[in-house]
Amino acid sequence: MKACERKVLKQRILDLATEQFGELLKDVRFSGPFEDEDLDADIILRKRIELKEIGAKLWNIYRPLRKEGYRVLIAHEFDEKSNLSKRMKRKYSS
Repeated sequence: MKACERKVLKQRILDLATEQFGELLKDVRFSGPFEDEDLDADIILRKRIELKEIGAKLWNIYRPLRKEGYRVLIAHEFDEKSNLSKRMKRKYSS
């Protein structure tokens, strides 16, 4: 995959992630490609949500990419640091 194609793919993933997660989306980190994949994407969420909901949303990102012929590994993680700092601020301001 050429660099210009990778840039288009990254933007497509970012658009789909924003569509699915909205305000919950904090960041998307890209790496790779590794082995048979075109790209790896880590979806960073601001807070925890149910696993079932995450799975459905990730599927809604993965499926159109697969139909377009891309092989993308998509993972997720939660930004625990920002949640911890908010809790600490609340605790100290009480």
